[in-house]
Amino acid sequence: STNSVDLTGDGVPEVILDAEFLHCSTMAMAPYCGTGGCALYAIVDEEVFEWQSLGWRVIDWDGEPILLIGRDGAWCGVSSAGFCFEALYWNGDTFLTVMPPLE
Repeated sequence: STNSVDLTGDGVPEVILDAEFLHCSTMAMAPYCGTGGCALYAIVDEEVFEWQSLGWRVIDWDGEPILLIGRDGAWCGVSSAGFCFEALYWNGDTFLTVMPPLE
């Protein structure tokens, strides 16, 4: 499903595509999902950002939008039965987070 939400704080909504809701009538499962979640895409100024997500929402932090993404525990260094969150903030050029990407 696509949503429009302001991720950059400029008052103009960006498009988020959550692949969890993309289904094909000939497939039992969503083709963009796995044990670590589903693909999540955000389009900002024609640039596409992608994450693996177990769910997401945007929260307001003193007027600044923060994208929270539910992550599989393995992404955070715990057992895959675990669950954690990644917080992303738009700095004008890209999304910043406190966790380094997996290598």
